Amino acid sequence: MKILIVGGSRGIGLNLAKLALEKGYSVTVMSRNAGKLKLQHPNLTKIEGDATILEDVEKCVDGVDVVVSTIGTRKNKKNLTLFSTSTRNILAAINGSNRLFIAVTGIGLKDTSGKIGFFYEKIKLPLFLSNIYRDKNTQEEMIKYCNTDWIIVRPAFLFDGPLTGNYKVVTDMNNLKCKRISRMDVAHFILSQIEKPVYLKKAVVLTY
Repeated sequence: MKILIVGGSRGIGLNLAKLALEKGYSVTVMSRNAGKLKLQHPNLTKIEGDATILEDVEKCVDGVDVVVSTIGTRKNKKNLTLFSTSTRNILAAINGSNRLFIAVTGIGLKDTSGKIGFFYEKIKLPLFLSNIYRDKNTQEEMIKYCNTDWIIVRPAFLFDGPLTGNYKVVTDMNNLKCKRISRMDVAHFILSQIEKPVYLKKAVVLTY
């Protein structure tokens, strides 16, 4: 199994790389900061690249079985298109190959809107995350109408914690109650879907 992690130099992507390498899989990490990645392993390939540039993405997808996007940004810039542009490029690069694409997005999008708490939705999101969420909404729309297998992963409130393997996978958002989820447990779920995808063409929320 060959896995490409786009944006895997930290957080969920880095944890996924570690877990996948422990299982004996071949992992390629593509990131603007891949050269600074301290993780070392014989089955790990690091490629510095920009996912918003199609040619950079195309160089990385040859021979891979699964592409995972864990791209993130803390910059809530006006006219932000990082998530939608990178997703468009990934889908174009794997077009017609029916390779699995897994994207990490977030809670508060689409059918999770209005279900994650007053402070987050009425204060934090509009003041600090509005442009990020606008672009992530566009990203999810692209994925849902693409012609390859896909899974959208929406983690609850993230923190750096241990692997527990004990979390909820929510597909029915009507009674959604978001708590927290460690980045390592999100990585654990993604790897489980790489090995045996049971949530194809679904958006799921991960929470304790």
